[in-house]
Amino acid sequence: MPSFAECINKAVQNKSITRELADEILASDDPQDAIDDLLADASRQKREAAIQAVRISQTMEDVFSHPDGAYAGIRAVLGQDPTGHLGTTNVEQLTKFYQGRNTSRLAELYSRLRTRTLGFTQDEEAAENFIKAVFSESVEEADIQRFGKEWLEAVEEVRKDFNRQGGSIAKNENFLLPQNHDLQKVKKAGYENWRNFVMTKLGRSKMLNDAGKPLSDEELEQGLEHSYQSIITGGLNKLNPIQAPSLRKKLSRRHSERRFMYFKDAQSWIDYQNKFGRGSIYSTLTDYMENMANDTALLARLGPNPKATYDAVISQAQLRDQLNQTQKVRADSLFKTVTGQINRGDLTIVADGMQMVRNVLTAAFLPAAWLSAFADVSYMSKTADYNNIPFLKIMRRNLQLTGPNREKSYIFATRMGLMADNWNEISTSASRFGEITGVGFSAKIAQGVMRASFLSPWTNALQKSFGMEFSAMLADNVNVKFADLDESMLTGFKRYGITEKDWDLFRSQELLDFDGAKFADLTKEGGLKFHQMIMTERDYATPVPTARVRSITSGGMERGSISGQAWRTAMMLKSFPFTIAATHFYRIFYEASMGSRIKYAGALLATTTVMGAVSLQMKDIAAGRNPRPMMGENGLPDPKFILAALVQGGGLSLPADFLYADSNRYGSGPASTVFGPTGQLYNDLDKLLKGNVQEFLAGEETDFGREAVRFAKRYTPSLWQIDLLRDSMFDELEKMVDPSAEKRFSRIMRSRERDYGQDYWWEPGKMAPEEAPQLGTMLEESPKR
Repeated sequence: MPSFAECINKAVQNKSITRELADEILASDDPQDAIDDLLADASRQKREAAIQAVRISQTMEDVFSHPDGAYAGIRAVLGQDPTGHLGTTNVEQLTKFYQGRNTSRLAELYSRLRTRTLGFTQDEEAAENFIKAVFSESVEEADIQRFGKEWLEAVEEVRKDFNRQGGSIAKNENFLLPQNHDLQKVKKAGYENWRNFVMTKLGRSKMLNDAGKPLSDEELEQGLEHSYQSIITGGLNKLNPIQAPSLRKKLSRRHSERRFMYFKDAQSWIDYQNKFGRGSIYSTLTDYMENMANDTALLARLGPNPKATYDAVISQAQLRDQLNQTQKVRADSLFKTVTGQINRGDLTIVADGMQMVRNVLTAAFLPAAWLSAFADVSYMSKTADYNNIPFLKIMRRNLQLTGPNREKSYIFATRMGLMADNWNEISTSASRFGEITGVGFSAKIAQGVMRASFLSPWTNALQKSFGMEFSAMLADNVNVKFADLDESMLTGFKRYGITEKDWDLFRSQELLDFDGAKFADLTKEGGLKFHQMIMTERDYATPVPTARVRSITSGGMERGSISGQAWRTAMMLKSFPFTIAATHFYRIFYEASMGSRIKYAGALLATTTVMGAVSLQMKDIAAGRNPRPMMGENGLPDPKFILAALVQGGGLSLPADFLYADSNRYGSGPASTVFGPTGQLYNDLDKLLKGNVQEFLAGEETDFGREAVRFAKRYTPSLWQIDLLRDSMFDELEKMVDPSAEKRFSRIMRSRERDYGQDYWWEPGKMAPEEAPQLGTMLEESPKR
C-alpha cells in the first residue's frame, strides 16, 4: 500500500507541488491543517495536487486496514459500514452532515415555504417575495426580508465549506440563486424562442468577459448558444446556473466557473423559473443545498478528483487479489450511487415516464404502508437498547413532539442538524417502501398518499425523537471525562472512531435549549463524528434505504437508460427488505460473540414478530375482515400465523401483499413475476385493450365493462382510511356490468374462510357493513390446512 509520504513524493515527481511544500506537509502532525495553512496562497493546481495526494493516502489507509478486507473497506469509505469495524467517516454520512449544516441555517425559511395540504399547496406569494428579498428589493414582511439575508449568508457559508475541503469557488456577489432548468421545456421551445425570452430578462451589466468588461453582442450570442446546448443535452448539473463554455472535469472546480447568465431583477428570475424551471422555488433551494452537501462530502473524503481516488484504490485492491469481479461490480454501483451518477442518462423522457408510472402504482398499491410500519417500534426498541438509550424516553418524547409543538420541534431538530433530509418535497421517509421521485403531479399524488396514510409523519416523528433523545444523552454527559463515561457509550464511540480528543472538543460546546431540556449541537466544530453516529443509528431505529440499498435497487445504472429503468421497475417495492438486511441482519452477523448474536437476533425476532402480528390484524380490519385466528391446537399460537407475523414484521409484507392480496391474485404472466406492479399493469392493459379488441373482431362476447371496473379499482390511488368505502363503490359498479360479480365475491369470502378461518365484517360487494369488527376472533383456533 502506498504510504502517505509516497503519495506526496509522487506529487513532487509530477511537479504538481514543490519539494519545499512537500517537506512542510510531511513534517506536520495533521496533513489537513498543513494544507489549510501552507497552501492558502499556492496556485489552485498545486493545492489540488497536494489535497489529492492526501486523500488518496487516507483512503488507501482506511481501505486496506479494514479487518474484513479491501472490499469491506471500500464500502465503509463510500457508505455506512455495517461491520462497525473501521470507525471512519464515509461519503454517505458526510453528505448528511453537510446537508444538516446547510439546512440548519435555513430551518425557518424551509418551514415557511414547504409544501402543505399533503404536498399539494405552497405559499407561492411568500416564495416570490423571498426571491425579491434575495435581490435586495423591498418586501413588507420582516421575516421574509430576514430569510433573504439568511439565504445569502448560507450560500456564502456553503461556499466556504466547499473551499475548505479543496474546492475553488471564488466569491461572487452576483450569484444569488441557483437555476433549475427543465430540459424538455427548453428543448420544446427551441433556441430562438428560448433566446428571445431570456434576452429580455438578463442583467447585462453583470455579464462580463474575461477582461472584466460587458459582453459584446457577439460574445453574448455565443454564450447563449452554448448555454442552450448545455441545457438540452444535460451537459450541466441541473442545479447550477448556466456557465461559460470552459467546463471542467474536476469536482473541485465544478462550482468555480464564471457564471454566465444573470437576471436583472427578481421578477425576471421568477418568470424564467415559471416558464423554463423544473420544480418549485422551494425545491430549487433544497436541491441546491443537497447538491452542494454531496459535492463537499466527496471532496472531503475522496479529494478534488473522486474518480481518480476511487480508481487508484480499485487498482491496488485488484493487484493484491483482494477484490474479485463481483465485488468490483458492487463497489462500482455504490460509487455511482454516492456520486449521483445513477441520476444521469440521455433518455430523460423515458425515465420521467417510467417514474410517473411507478409513482402512480406506489399510490395505488401502498395505501396501507403505515399499517406495515408498526414494526418500526421493534427496530426502535432494539436500536435504543443497543445504544443504552431508554426506549420509553424516546416514545415519551415522541408523544410530546407530535402535538402543538410539532412544527417548533421540527425547526429545532433541523437546527441541530438532524432533519435535513426530511425537508425535501420528496423526502426519504416517503420513499421507504418504493422510490418516489420527480416534480410532476404523479410525484405529488404518491407523496400525498404517504402523508395522508400517516407513513411520512410517523417516520419523521420517530426519526426526530430518536435523534433528539440521543443528542440529549450526549448533552447529559458533557461534564463527564472520556475515561469515566459509561462502558456502552465508549463502545459506541469506538464503532465510529470517536477518541478522547474528539469528545473533549465536542463537549466544550455551548448546549442548546428546547423547552427547558438541553441538547448537543451536531452542526458545530467537532460535531461530525457524533452526527455520523446519531444519523447512522437513526437509520437502524427507523429503517430507510441507505446508499448501499439504493445501489442495489438502481443496479448502479443511470436513471435515463433502458437498462436503468428496467432494473428500477423490477426492484419496485423491494427496498425495505434490502434495508433490513443491510442494517440489522449485518449487525447480527458482525456481533463480537455468538452469545451476543443470539441475544440480538432473539430480541429482534421476538419484537418484530409481535409487532408483525399487530400489523396483520390491523390490515385485516382495514380490509373489512375480522381479525385472523391466532391459536392452534393445545391452546398454543398457530405456527402458520407466527410465520406470517414474522414475515410481516421482517419487512417482506409489501411484496407479499402485492402477490397474495384478495383482489390481486396475480401470477398471470412472466411480466408481473419479473417486473412486479409495473409488469402487472402491462398485463392488465394488454388484457383490457388488446384482449377485448381481439374478442370483438372475432365476434365473441367481450368482458370490457367488468375488466375496466376492476382495472380502475386496482390502479386508483387510495388510503387505508377510505379503502373500504372506495372498494364498495367499485363493487357496485362491477355488479352493474357483470352478472357473475356476486359469485366472485362469494368465492373470495369462502377462500378466506377456508385458508385463514376469517369472515368479513364488511363483506365485498356490500355498500355498508352489517356489524363492527369482531376482535374476539383472533383468540379462536386457526383452521387446519
